[in-house]
Amino acid sequence: MAGKVAVAIITANGWEHLKHTIPLFIKHSPDARIYLIYNDYKGSNTPLLVRKHFPEVTVIETGGNPGFGKAYNYAIFNRIKEDFVAIVNHDLYVTEGWLKPLIKWLEAHPEHSAAQPKIKDYKRKNYFEYAGACGGWLDILGFPFARGRIFTTVEEDRGQYDDPAYVFWTSGACMVIKRNHFIEAGGFNKHFFMHMEEIDLCWRLQRMGYKVGCVPQSVVYHYGGAALGYDNPRKVFFNFYHNHIMLKENLPFKSWVIKYIARLTLDFAFSFKLLVSGHLKGFWAILKAQAKFISNIGKFKYKPFDKENKQWCGYYKGSIVVDYYIRGKKRFSQLSVSPC
Repeated sequence: MAGKVAVAIITANGWEHLKHTIPLFIKHSPDARIYLIYNDYKGSNTPLLVRKHFPEVTVIETGGNPGFGKAYNYAIFNRIKEDFVAIVNHDLYVTEGWLKPLIKWLEAHPEHSAAQPKIKDYKRKNYFEYAGACGGWLDILGFPFARGRIFTTVEEDRGQYDDPAYVFWTSGACMVIKRNHFIEAGGFNKHFFMHMEEIDLCWRLQRMGYKVGCVPQSVVYHYGGAALGYDNPRKVFFNFYHNHIMLKENLPFKSWVIKYIARLTLDFAFSFKLLVSGHLKGFWAILKAQAKFISNIGKFKYKPFDKENKQWCGYYKGSIVVDYYIRGKKRFSQLSVSPC
């Protein structure tokens, strides 16, 4: 892997994690070059501390705070030149040999674009972690879930998903991607600030004829929720807003119209549920996301590809909302899914 692999850690004000995670990245990624992508955060001295304590890490400062996707786009298009790029959060705790199974999987097949490891919870080490678990799926209306995590139900890892598998999306908390495929796909969506970037990118890659997967022989631990808590209204806003952009840009017009009408119904039902349960900030976050999407709808265009592929791996043709909330299917193993 010498000279071929970059580990790109993104942060704004993450020194409290980085002082623990960077030594692990250095120790367990001996053949990779380590980069820190820094988004400016008022009062943070993270770049100074990283340069002082870890001079072997290359610091890339974006000169502002463009968000998750745009920061990675800048770094990967302009500064990082390695063939494989590991996109990782600053609160990711890696284990010995974590990179090798992922690189091997990608090298073995030219049509493979990205791979993620098994992502477990740093705080509850026997459980999967919310952000990606053992590989992401997407349902017919655009709701994401994962092998090992559906909505807020996170499963204990008992080896039930230890088989490598094609999935719909790989986690932005930890994924390795071929740099040339990343650039060919146009990088992360320019309309996104944070959240949903990896799902949108993996959808485009699949539409282009590539595949993404999970290789559970690689194991990492994610602290999770360090940047934003999962019940934070800002997170709710970006998740709903970006999800609708993703659907608009990846679905042909007629298909998008049908699904958008169905999604509006579900979104307003969920926002009403938040309202009656006293979660006013979450309620307003969903309404604001809808309002902003509608006001900017003309900016979001469907882009067909020369070799458009509509046979997507990890695409669930049912409604995960119905299965979870009405049929009581809380675990991925309870779903009727077809492997790719």
